[in-house]
Amino acid sequence: MGETCSKTIILSVVVAVLVLVLAAVVAAFIYRETSSRSKRTELNENTVQDLYPAFFRSQEEQRVFNASFQQSFYFNRTVIQPTVKSTQSCSFTCVNPAPARRKRQSTIGVQHGCCTSSVAFHAPPNHPNIQGQIRTFLQYESKKQFFTVHSCTALIGCTGCVCSQENNVAPAVVVKFGVQEVDDLQDTEIDYFYFAGCCKCVND
Repeated sequence: MGETCSKTIILSVVVAVLVLVLAAVVAAFIYRETSSRSKRTELNENTVQDLYPAFFRSQEEQRVFNASFQQSFYFNRTVIQPTVKSTQSCSFTCVNPAPARRKRQSTIGVQHGCCTSSVAFHAPPNHPNIQGQIRTFLQYESKKQFFTVHSCTALIGCTGCVCSQENNVAPAVVVKFGVQEVDDLQDTEIDYFYFAGCCKCVND
């Protein structure tokens, strides 16, 4: 009888301890979730531009930015006068296939020796980062991240330089790996990407 009573008391103590431990775990979980939610920063189409200034533009903002960029890219250039002597040849032979007037140059591109460079803006859903991993850009219907992408054409008959294209590195807001639905600032991060840059005619 006494042995049975002792076992019952021990079992009751064990059950009580387990209940207390479970209650403590549940309380800690609830506190952590509540604390985490209180620190959450809501991220949506209306707040993204305030949370990530200079990354996102509306279609109208992009239209104005594009007009300003194109004007600068094609016409706002400074001529650098020669000041340094060199023993290397800086000449080349190439025929401009479309010698257009200056006002129409934006439809053809900027000539860099034997290279023709033109530019456009893209807002892709994803892109490989500089490590080669495919990352998903944070894009909304009315607020998007636009990236400058150059196209480069090498002209036939050039004998003095080699047409090369730069790789520009651009930062972007991306969705963290494993996140299915983005509704908080903590669901996103900054990553870096290569995009096709300007043409350069480099002496060969």
